[in-house]
Amino acid sequence: MEQDVVSYAFGLVTFVDILGFRSLIETADAPTIARAVRHLQRFSSSRDLYGQHFSAPADPIVRAIAFSDSVVRVRLFGREPSADTIMLELRDMVVAQCEMVREGIFVRGGISAGEIYLDETDGNVLFGPALVRAYELESKYAIQPRIVIDPDLVDALYRRVEAEDSALRNADDYYDGVDSHLLIEDLKEFTSQLPNDLLQLDYLWAWRHLLDEEADWADFLRQHKRMILSNLALATLAMNASVKAKMTWLKGYHNRTIRFLIHHADKEGYRSSYDVVNYRFYLKQFLIR
Repeated sequence: MEQDVVSYAFGLVTFVDILGFRSLIETADAPTIARAVRHLQRFSSSRDLYGQHFSAPADPIVRAIAFSDSVVRVRLFGREPSADTIMLELRDMVVAQCEMVREGIFVRGGISAGEIYLDETDGNVLFGPALVRAYELESKYAIQPRIVIDPDLVDALYRRVEAEDSALRNADDYYDGVDSHLLIEDLKEFTSQLPNDLLQLDYLWAWRHLLDEEADWADFLRQHKRMILSNLALATLAMNASVKAKMTWLKGYHNRTIRFLIHHADKEGYRSSYDVVNYRFYLKQFLIR
């Protein structure tokens, strides 16, 4: 009998799971758990990511597969992803991460790229080096409620920006490289540096730049602050050192973002109706003491 030919494709692979799922299993009922998993799958699928804030681009080659507390998201591409494809995936996952926070759920994950096999007939067969690497980033390096990016993927982004910039410059003597510069600026706004050449999605900062209204970001910050304080209190009461450590890290990340904005209010307060002094005073309400 002739066997089916199986070969790898190339894709961006994001592995995401729900933080504190074991505790959720122990304390919540089945409908609550199912709702959390459905939210993660829905916000990781291309057709639902953008919600009311953005118009979703047409992209028929994104798949999101849920199992237990995890979702694997695959965005297929040719031999190497374009710079736009990489940045679109990062933006998608910022939106997904922030929408999960709105549902009261923190996540962590890893994003990589490379060879991946996805059975298109039923979507249930998935394997490959890119999946292994994304899982490794989530399980060994993310640790905290954050999404970690493979440094090889960042290198690929810079290579593609340079190649696309060069091609456009050769095609048009007047090309000034504005698009490529904007992509690099987007990367800086969407990420922050970690040890071992890793980057994490800087979702608080990126979310501010994706939202149109300062008031929407302020509402998000209030909820983010409430969730951290609530989880810290519960972890302390339950003497759960692991959760307490994660929430303490998240408190630090939250406060660093606010303090950076306070310090740079004269440059970053452009969307506010306050003057610089009052805007700094306004921002201090979001700090976690």
